[in-house]
Amino acid sequence: MDPPRKPILIQHQGVICDGCDKDLVGPRYKCVQCADYDLCAICEDELSQQKFHDATHVFIKIRQPSGGEFPKVTFSWSTGPPAYPLLCWNSPGVDLPAAINNFGFDLHKTLNGSTICPANVFSALLMAANGADGDTLAAILKALNLPLVPVDEVASLNAQYAQLESRTFGGGGGGEGVGGEEEVGIKTASSIWYSQGRRPLPRFEENMRVYFNSSSGPIDAAGINEFIRAKTLGRITTNYSPESFEHSTLVLIACFFFKALWENPFVRVDFPTSTWRFRNFSGGYEDYTRMHQTAHFDYLEGDAIQAVFLNYKPLAGKVHPPCQWTAAILLPKSPTRAALQAVLESLTSDSWAQLRSNVRRSKVHLSLPRFEIREGIDLTEVLRKAFPIAFTNAADFSRINSMPMTLSSIEHMTLLKVDELGSEVAAVTVVGMMFGAAAPVEVHEMMVDRPFLFLIFERDSGLVVCSSLVESLRGPGI
Repeated sequence: MDPPRKPILIQHQGVICDGCDKDLVGPRYKCVQCADYDLCAICEDELSQQKFHDATHVFIKIRQPSGGEFPKVTFSWSTGPPAYPLLCWNSPGVDLPAAINNFGFDLHKTLNGSTICPANVFSALLMAANGADGDTLAAILKALNLPLVPVDEVASLNAQYAQLESRTFGGGGGGEGVGGEEEVGIKTASSIWYSQGRRPLPRFEENMRVYFNSSSGPIDAAGINEFIRAKTLGRITTNYSPESFEHSTLVLIACFFFKALWENPFVRVDFPTSTWRFRNFSGGYEDYTRMHQTAHFDYLEGDAIQAVFLNYKPLAGKVHPPCQWTAAILLPKSPTRAALQAVLESLTSDSWAQLRSNVRRSKVHLSLPRFEIREGIDLTEVLRKAFPIAFTNAADFSRINSMPMTLSSIEHMTLLKVDELGSEVAAVTVVGMMFGAAAPVEVHEMMVDRPFLFLIFERDSGLVVCSSLVESLRGPGI
């Protein structure tokens, strides 16, 4: 017997590893954010420890040689410092912020204004879409307001989303918080959890790691609880038990945390609580602590609404210039549920852009209540209506596992806290999946209870090695 041959490593002609300055042999890791930055497998593995490149950047694994240029991607950037590469796909570009906004506005309307973090839900569903194919993929992409791309182009959506997340969320972290807490900023995290013996396909796990920076491991209730607690900095806690996932074969989790300080802090007014009352739609009142300031804000006033934008301080981070995060308050002049519902119903990505362009710098005396909202929402039925096929036995999640799978549950938990110093948002979306039956097929009955022809043959060539016309189950001589 010949000795086993050594594997042949592919060489990427003309590509040098920027970590070790050697010719790149084997898997090539291409940085999405940088116009010309590649790593070999060894340097990519050492990146998290040695930090010789921005750890927030996303790397795409390329197995086949493609030359120095990134396949299907054109890089362009402004001439002024600092430069940020922009991804331009061969297919029409996707306005991801608009897609996420439209998805969020639609979901918000359906939930009658419940507190949600649309980007967090969007991220979790995009993770699920990576495992879908056929009509299931098309239905999820449509619900997310994304183009109905073929399955081999989903990676381009992933990369564009990863870049958006890096450029908008990657600037957070590292700032000094209230009481010395180093938690001012934006943090996202994701993970996938699978049942024993039902590990997802390697390509799915790789996509989750590369594009969503996702960890993975066997389903463990205590581990899931700790992951959610840690990634939301203790703002959201869950009490899942092993029984919570006894029917789950895969759990996808996306976490989000945001904390920022006002550019101009408010003055807190601690007069007796009876002085300040918040009127609700039922005709009752809630006592509250007021905060106020008189300053120049971006402001808009029409016949039916007032709108004011409140800036936060820039978040410390590696994105330059840092993103400007802002809060918007839309207040109908009529104190009725119908008036507020009309404002909500009017929101689309386009109307939101128009509102933002119409505000003008104005001096405003602004009084706000301090508030904190916690919500846990079961999105299963709402999203079942958006893409029903994903919850049925006709679902095609064959890019996760060869066994039939369906979506079984989607939970969304949020915290929104606003006070005189700033704001906090924490959110987590938990997508549960389970094995289902294959799509129903017609069942033909064949009862072999009479003479038949029997053959044995080689499948590929069709070569028959035995044939018999069986007229009796006990042949001559038996």
